Amino acid sequence: MYLPVKKVGGLLTDIGTEELNHMENHLCHGISADSRLVQSKGDALADLFEDLAAEQKARTVYENLLRVIDDPDVIAPLKFLRAREIVHFQRFGEALEMTKETLSSNNFYHFNPEFDKRKYNLP
Repeated sequence: MYLPVKKVGGLLTDIGTEELNHMENHLCHGISADSRLVQSKGDALADLFEDLAAEQKARTVYENLLRVIDDPDVIAPLKFLRAREIVHFQRFGEALEMTKETLSSNNFYHFNPEFDKRKYNLP
C-alpha cells in the first residue's frame, strides 16, 4: 500500500501487530491462513475507510451482545473489546486525516494521485 505519511505507517503497524494476534488465535483452531484474511486494496484511502467501517461493525456487535448478556464475567471482556474498537476507530480516523492533509487541497474526492502518476507517467 502506498502511504504518503510515515507516521500513518507507524500507526498502522501498531494496530496491525495487535490484530495479527487475533489471526494467530484463529490459526490455532485449524483455520488455514491465506490472502483472504487480508482486506487490503493497496490504496491508503480505500483501506483506511475499510478499517474505519470494520471497527464500527465490530463495536456494534459488542454493543448488541452487551444488550442481551447479563453475566458480569462475560460483560467485562466485552466492554474491554468494545473500548478497543473505539480506540482503533479513532486512530484510523487520525490516520485518514493525516493522509488527506498530504493530498492537494484541490483533491476534493481524496483519491490517491500517485496511482495516476505511475500509470500515465505524469509528473
